[in-house]
Formats: sequence, C-alpha cells, structure tokens
Amino acid sequence: MALPLLAMLLASVPAQADWVELNKFNGIAEFFVTPGEIRLGLRLADSAVPAGTDLSAKSSASPSAWLAQRLPVILAKNNQPLAGRLLSLEHMAGNAAAMTGTGNGSNAYYEATLVYPIVERLEKLAIIPPGGETIGLVLLHRGVPVTDLMPLKNKVNLNLDWNDPWRSRFDDPEFARRHAEPRSYLYIEPYEVRQELLLPLKDLKPWLDFGLRDGQYVEEDERAALKNKIGAFLLGRNPLSIDGANASPQLDRVEFVCFDRTGVVPVDSQGRLETASILVGVMLAYLTDHPARSLHLQWDLFGASSSERQVSLIQGKESFDAYMTPKQPYFDWSQDESLGPASLNEVANDLTPPGAMQNPAVLDANETTPLLQALLHNAYRAFQLRDEEKAYDRLAVSLDGDLLEAIYLQQRKAVLRQAKGLGGEGKVDRVDVLETQIQDFGQASGVLRLTARWLAYGTVSHWGHSHERHNLYQARLMLKNFKQGGGWKLVGMEFLDGQGLEYGAS
Repeated sequence: MALPLLAMLLASVPAQADWVELNKFNGIAEFFVTPGEIRLGLRLADSAVPAGTDLSAKSSASPSAWLAQRLPVILAKNNQPLAGRLLSLEHMAGNAAAMTGTGNGSNAYYEATLVYPIVERLEKLAIIPPGGETIGLVLLHRGVPVTDLMPLKNKVNLNLDWNDPWRSRFDDPEFARRHAEPRSYLYIEPYEVRQELLLPLKDLKPWLDFGLRDGQYVEEDERAALKNKIGAFLLGRNPLSIDGANASPQLDRVEFVCFDRTGVVPVDSQGRLETASILVGVMLAYLTDHPARSLHLQWDLFGASSSERQVSLIQGKESFDAYMTPKQPYFDWSQDESLGPASLNEVANDLTPPGAMQNPAVLDANETTPLLQALLHNAYRAFQLRDEEKAYDRLAVSLDGDLLEAIYLQQRKAVLRQAKGLGGEGKVDRVDVLETQIQDFGQASGVLRLTARWLAYGTVSHWGHSHERHNLYQARLMLKNFKQGGGWKLVGMEFLDGQGLEYGAS
C-alpha cells in the first residue's frame, strides 16, 4: 500500500487557525450580519457552563436562563435589544480543535446557534459583552470580515454599509481585520511561482460582461460559465516576469470564496450569490526549472473603488509586503532582499537527484540510511512538478516497476482532485530517516528488504498562511540495485504505520 508515502502532499487542508488563540476565551461569539437577520454562533467552554446543565432547551425556541445570561446583547435603534431565537444547542465532547481551530487541547464545549430577525437594514448596531465578562468577537457583514478575533470587553458600536460591506467598521480602532481588503499573494516554490488573487467580483465589472440575468446576483446555474470567463480574462492580465523573462501562467483554479472563522473558504452553499459582496479566488501557476531569483508584477486592474492593491510574497517562512498604486502599478522583488539568501542555494542543491552514490553492490547499515533518505526525499519532491513528463522522470529516479506506476497514477489523480477545490498547496521540505533495519539481501536478485521509520516535514500554504505538518511513517521496503547505471531504487512498499505528529500555523 503506497498511498501514505505521499499523503501529506496529496491532502488539501483547509485554512485553520486564521483567527488564532481562540482557546484564550471562555466564550466566542461569531456574528453573521445579512439582509433580514443576524445569526450568532456562540461557543462556550465547559468551564463557563454550570455543572448539571439541562440541554432540554435545544428543543425550545427561546434560550434557557443559563444561556441567556451568557449571550452578548445586540442593541438596535433607540438602544432596544434584539430578541434572538434559539436554533440549536449542542454539547461537543472532547475536540477543542473543532472549537478553536488551533488543534491544541481536547476540552469539550457547548455550541449554540441563534437568529435575530431584522426587518430593515440597520445602519448602526451596538454589541455588549454578557455579564461584564470578556469574550472573543468575530463579525462578518454579508460574508465580509469586519474584524478578526478580538476580545470584547466593553460596548462597541458598528457602522454598516449595505452598498459596500468592505466599508463597514467598528468605531473602536482596535477592532480591525487582517483581511482589510482583497489582495494578491505570490509564492516562490522550487519548481514554480504561484499567484493567488482575491478579487471582489464587482471590481471586475468595468472589464468583463458577467452575462447575468440579474446584475445583483449570480444564480447557481450561472456560476460555472462566469468562472470560465473570469479565468480566461485573468490569464491575459497583470503580466509577471520571472528572472527578467515574461512568464506564461497556467490557470490552476477559479472559485467563488467567502470568509468564515477559519479564513478563506470556497462557497459550498447552493443558490444565488450577491455580486456586491462575493469574492473570486483565482490561482495562477508559473512553472520554472529552478527557484525564482527575481519577480516583476505589473498590476492593471485598479477599479473605481480600488486605489491600491496589496501584495504579499511568501518564500518559505519569509514574507514581503507592499502596495501597488495607479502611479506605481508594479511590485518588484529579488533574492537579494531575502533575509537568508543561502537558503535558496540549499533548496537548489537539494533538488539534485540521488546519483552515483546508489551504485554499491552491497549496502551496510551506515549506507542504507542516507540512501533511503535521498530516495524518499526525491520522490516527495517529484510531487511538486506539475508537468506530467517531468514528474514521471523525477519519480523514476527513486522508484521502479509497479510501485513507480502506482505512485505516479496517484500523483496525477491528486492533482486533478486538488484542481476541483480550493485547498492548500502541500510541500514536503525535508525527510529524516530515523531508523533502518536490514531484513535480508538477495545477492542474485539484487533486492534488499528492510524496515524503516522516517519523518516527513511539510507545509500547506494558501492565502498568506503557512501550516506546518510533521508526519511519522513506518514501512517495510524493497530496494533493488539496477547495476547498469540505474543505482538503487524502491520497488516495493508496505506501510505499517503513518500518523501526523504536529499541525500548526504561522
């Protein structure tokens, strides 16, 4: 069973922990303000709920007394509190990762959902924390985040702009959002530069005929055609030069996206989408034979409501931020600006496939570990190549026989699956072989059988966030010596164990 070998690379992991340190609060209030209602998702740690609490209230439309005391108060016109209707109340046992998005801890919690009907589009609201306690506050207006997670200690006032929810604001300057406006991200990878664009759909209107039946909405049956139009349009805009040469993009994917507490996510709901608030997420890939040393991005999509465009470049754990404006509509970066230019050379050297060191007819324990490490690392790296022929050739350096064919097919299927979603781009950065034990060696067949344990260190990057994943594997392996210049290759693999050790975000 070869699939777990590259499980980290194949997985598209959603962006967790976009609002970090949620576990610092006993309660978290997530408000979703839309025409006609305000929806509240309230999460309460077990420690914030009285012992022996009766959950019978989940079948009632009104919050029970203990829950009502822990709800933030929403004040509308004339400082009148809005009355909420309880939709659900559940006790979620033993998985704080679902509550916090941080993956650390295992405390149980309560989750309540309430809806507050609003007859008219209120221009102002006030929110008061419950009982003088501090809780975490997240608020989205028509799908647009007005604030990242912030401690709600005192009353705050909210100004709502229904024509452009990106202009909705709290009067407290501390209540700001990291996603202050849609932006672009540039990722430098060993074999490609990837550009991720977050664009308000309405900003494309001056250049693109949406072809919608109703200009205010994108109907469900209109989504596919509109995404195709947007993708074709963006392939010819905002030219990018890599190392002084014009680069041709490949369209990776186009999706309608929105925000929730975990960050940027594809819209999975059915029905119509509002053109005034919906975002388009676009990924463009520029294939390279080596890590890029310089970039020049020309931006030409400044709309009437967009006087600047923020761009962030991510290379490993380093990032560079800048703004492009109509007067200076470009972004330049070179490797000389990196804090650690030597790291790029290390990556370039790391891309050299294992070579002549694989040719000894007999391997001892000291030689087996570095050889296996090189073979595994090269196989992981092959998954970063989008070109099918290059990916196959790269895998063929480390694998042979049925194992080569099986893993290559898995790799291509994974690329197709990933293209259908908006998950992160997984990269393995390093492989450490912890232990090898030789079982037997067939002199005539040239086949070495062994068991091994190794750690694969990887990252999943998307929309400006990088999530580390460390996976531990144990397997029985077969290596064969192809004596006529082929060297040692993996020809068989049976996994005994595979598990993720850590999962974090930066």
